[in-house]
Amino acid sequence: MAFEHITEEQARSMNPVLPYIITFVLNILIALVLAQLCIWRNASTAARGAAVGVLVWIGFLGPVTYTTYMYEMRPKELFAINQFYPLVGCV
Repeated sequence: MAFEHITEEQARSMNPVLPYIITFVLNILIALVLAQLCIWRNASTAARGAAVGVLVWIGFLGPVTYTTYMYEMRPKELFAINQFYPLVGCV
């Protein structure tokens, strides 16, 4: 919260349910797309599927979000915190 300059009051005023619902729907979309990529790459084992996930993160998610973080002058530590979850999710 300190990196984002969000006060405790602001955090408490947010709708606590809506972000979870939207996140769930978007994670299903990500899973479907990753499954399609695994089919196209013939990633028929867990290790090959994980490799596809890492490549997707390295090739798309990481660079796009890091570029955004640079232009927004956000701390690198915040990038690491926020992007670990998507990396694990793709793997």
